[in-house]
Amino acid sequence: MILRIAVPQPLLLYGAFETSLLNVSVSFTYKHYAVTLTISGGDAKQATWAKPEDQCQWYREAKELLLTIKETNRSPQRIEDLIAAHLHEELLKLLEGATLHVLRVIRNVGIAPELPESLPREESLEQELQLWAPEISEDGATWSRVFPSAPGRTLLTSMLFGGRKSGFATNAELNVGYWSRITEVLEDSLEIPAEDEFLTNTIGHLRARNYRLAIVDAVIGLEIVMARYLMDYLAIAKGLPKWRIMNFLRHDFGLTARLSGILDLTIHESWLKDINLDHVLKAVNWRNGIVHRTGRLPPDVPMETVREVINAVLKLARTLVELHVNVLAQPDRQRISESVMQNWFGQILGPQIWIQRWHGATVEIHCVGNMLSRDEMKRIAEELVTHLKARDSRLDPKVHLEVIYYYGFPKEYLGRYRLGLILLKGEKPSDAISSTTVSDGSKTHKPASTKAEPSSPEPPTLPSADREPAS
Repeated sequence: MILRIAVPQPLLLYGAFETSLLNVSVSFTYKHYAVTLTISGGDAKQATWAKPEDQCQWYREAKELLLTIKETNRSPQRIEDLIAAHLHEELLKLLEGATLHVLRVIRNVGIAPELPESLPREESLEQELQLWAPEISEDGATWSRVFPSAPGRTLLTSMLFGGRKSGFATNAELNVGYWSRITEVLEDSLEIPAEDEFLTNTIGHLRARNYRLAIVDAVIGLEIVMARYLMDYLAIAKGLPKWRIMNFLRHDFGLTARLSGILDLTIHESWLKDINLDHVLKAVNWRNGIVHRTGRLPPDVPMETVREVINAVLKLARTLVELHVNVLAQPDRQRISESVMQNWFGQILGPQIWIQRWHGATVEIHCVGNMLSRDEMKRIAEELVTHLKARDSRLDPKVHLEVIYYYGFPKEYLGRYRLGLILLKGEKPSDAISSTTVSDGSKTHKPASTKAEPSSPEPPTLPSADREPAS
């Protein structure tokens, strides 16, 4: 038996391509039930106001979230048993729980702070179930209502109650560029990092101009990511035992002290040059005043200054998250680098590998022997793909991986592996595709077309090449 509900949560979906708006759905498991989420309704339209570089080239005004729930051989109860009168409370828990789980993931992974974090129960148990209007089906084609409308309740009244003005938002937006991340979290039952929730909350407070709460949530998020980064950095990069780390990071060594000194001891200065630490320390001071003394921001502080301070906190938090990802990946990065260098001994230095969140990886290759040919660049990239996919099965080399090749001292940019292709200096993807049909594998081979790519500047140096945490 299949259970279905239409959650009355409208969403404005937007993205760079029309096709990205057409099939926004995902299947996952919740409480051992098989659930499919589809964001349905509305036609895709082209945005007339968007600039070419904007993400909002296309949009769709979705009407609702459609959830279908099927029982599995591990489900705690059969759906037909949940419909029995004595289990209606369990039925409502399943409907509410699955809905809130979906909303929470979309809200915090898709950065849609307008979505609700909870839904109030405004009616009795039976009336609540009528508002959810669940439907059942044996074949997924013919559906019937589980509960009839309450006596005296008109269709209009049901629609008004079903909208739950106090629970659902009417102005929520979602960039479908985040949909692959939302899908991954739901499919793999991943925990949402606490800092993502605080980031979403902070953005929501900023949009609502509640700067006091924005400061509080931003600083709490920073405190979480900094403590986690320092713990793992000292354990993995420095090899300190846990008891020494705990003694060093004891409770009386607070956030202000860590920001004032320890960052400079663990992070290369280039990571901090674009972060206004004075603003960050000011935010911590304001947070302490709000929580422990006045309950409000200092008077007469311009709102523009408050926004700048909050942005500085968020920027540092994002930097620490990126550094933390690489600290955790350090053993793998070192192992992969040594393996590739051994296979190409005398031709390249150890690859500099930088891992990003959500499977991104950037690698810098510095060749020291003869200049690498296109074929050799491709083979090195394929070797890196094998290693990186072994540690991260979701890595798609055409989407997530970029390998940058340099030669000589001072180093000269040779080309890159990007979109699954080798692009030599000045080439466009179309040039690289055509060259694969005539490549002779020689080290001085030139592509069939060397048409310049005017909007393709040489890439910046990979962060890990000179911006590793101090060792």
